Amino acid sequence: MVAEKLTLSVRPRGKPVKKLPEEVSLPAKGTTSELYVQLARQADTTVHRLRVTKGSDGALIPNSKDLLIEATGVREQSIIYVKDLGPQIAWRTVFLVEYAGPLLIHPLLYFMLPYTTNSPAHPTYNPSPSSSYACTLQSASSKPSSSIAFPLPQCLLSISSRIVHIIGCCQG
Repeated sequence: MVAEKLTLSVRPRGKPVKKLPEEVSLPAKGTTSELYVQLARQADTTVHRLRVTKGSDGALIPNSKDLLIEATGVREQSIIYVKDLGPQIAWRTVFLVEYAGPLLIHPLLYFMLPYTTNSPAHPTYNPSPSSSYACTLQSASSKPSSSIAFPLPQCLLSISSRIVHIIGCCQG
């Protein structure tokens, strides 16, 4: 028994995707994951960079090993749109930058202050270490956020305003 083949017309959504095929053939009983893998292989990219939508209603075709292509409503010669989402970073990287970043940046700013205030009017400037310790402690004890946005801690605003004030005093 010969398995049925499903041929889909592929169109780019937005900027053209290099090496994107005009058509793709898959087994009718194939999964949407196989569709993503085949498109990624032919376009010379990863499946994480691709978003595939149906041409009929613009609905997302998810990348799933459990979902059959025919269950998405895609039929023979249906048009699918493929968009390159660009480079993607892992959530672990986001977490590390969001929470380890302030732990490293605050002390760095604190210890760099004497080198940014080389004015003869303030040769022995000694900033309060308690503000730097408080900012570092606040960053270390903050709870993980559930939002995608990167909140700017109040301590960073305090430090940056202090640096601007110091630089302004040294120039005037």
